[in-house]
Amino acid sequence: MATSKANGADQHQKRKKTPKDDLFNSLNPNEMLSSAQRVLSSAVNVLEEEIAAGILAAKKIEKKIIDVEDIRSDPDDLMNRIRRDTHEALDIFLDALTAITRQVSVLSDSITKENKTKVKEEPVKTTTSISVIQTEKPLKPSQTGILYMSVEGDLTIGPVTINLRKTDLTGPGGQKIPAKNMMCRPASFSLNPGEVKEVAIHVKAPATCLPGRYKGLLCDDQNSDIQTVISIEVI
Repeated sequence: MATSKANGADQHQKRKKTPKDDLFNSLNPNEMLSSAQRVLSSAVNVLEEEIAAGILAAKKIEKKIIDVEDIRSDPDDLMNRIRRDTHEALDIFLDALTAITRQVSVLSDSITKENKTKVKEEPVKTTTSISVIQTEKPLKPSQTGILYMSVEGDLTIGPVTINLRKTDLTGPGGQKIPAKNMMCRPASFSLNPGEVKEVAIHVKAPATCLPGRYKGLLCDDQNSDIQTVISIEVI
């Protein structure tokens, strides 16, 4: 298929990236949650290992200097009650820490699945685009303007025949510049793969043309890639 490229002003300009955009793009929620999960899990593992090592060392020393069984044999002793309460408080703290770790993991997995779903559901983009061309200066009634358009042949397809079709240019209040007031040179031609043809489009504003912007379409019925909007301003 052939494609058309406008040599005139293009109204769709890409917005320049700002430092704010770069900062927003760098803050990936999925990566942040994954990092937080890894850090939290590592911290819990280190804490558990250090506590276990400390308890083991303390028990060895305790058995050498204290009769542990005799001290803990009385369940009503104040220190034994404090020991039980301390264990319960520690269990509550560890349960809460475990719950937070699991929630971070679930949230991270949910965001990952959601992102994968969005990628799968994203519609396929077509390569067809509509260019817009316009005269460099506004036209006055009875004045003729010239616009230029380049048409390039597809490298993967053999020679094609192009027949350009014009439509009326519609302006304010339904006013029109008839298609017969436009002339394409050339209007029909053959296009080889990779070949580029330049088309000159002559547009004459009628003597009774009212001020405003007039727009119409220049296309090829056999080639959907050739679609160009003609925009004329009359003063």
